[in-house]
Amino acid sequence: MKTKAVFFVALFCVLNFVSFSVSASDEPAADDQQMTKKEFQIALDALKERAENLKEAKKHALTQAEKKAFREEIKDVKKETRELKQQASGGIYIGGGALLVIVLLLILL
Repeated sequence: MKTKAVFFVALFCVLNFVSFSVSASDEPAADDQQMTKKEFQIALDALKERAENLKEAKKHALTQAEKKAFREEIKDVKKETRELKQQASGGIYIGGGALLVIVLLLILL
């Protein structure tokens, strides 16, 4: 009996750190902002290339002010990349533990 309880507690802890993507439909929305996978990959590759160029330029910068400017630009590129990925995903993320609680509540009710 004790091993069962330990197993369920361990299972709950493991599922608490897993996230699942849930979307209303598999079809892309008819928004103008929705982009295809190819457009997303092109935009992502461009941002990655820009970040690499900025990192190389930062290495060759002579003054602290130049290095700081490059750091700020790199942060902006990373922020744009996060926004691009978030826009392309279009889903809601639910943790495994939360999903387990929701399913148990649905079963009980």
